[in-house]
Amino acid sequence: MSTELEVVADFGDQCGECPVWDNEEALLYWTDLMSHRFYRYERNRGVAQIIRERLQVKGFRLNQSGSFVIANAQGVWL
Repeated sequence: MSTELEVVADFGDQCGECPVWDNEEALLYWTDLMSHRFYRYERNRGVAQIIRERLQVKGFRLNQSGSFVIANAQGVWL
């Protein structure tokens, strides 16, 4: 069985991590620790975009409400 990989976004991340898949919305979220960017990829539309810049995100998770819990050097944010 062969597995093909597909690049869906290339923003030149320096340290892209913490991918989180939202199955209900078919969205992938991730962060780049070094450039302080937060991203989203919409699978149904095939569109990747930066959704926040100049925001350090060291970790995050989706809430049941669809918003985020974000952790960074300054604390934990809702």
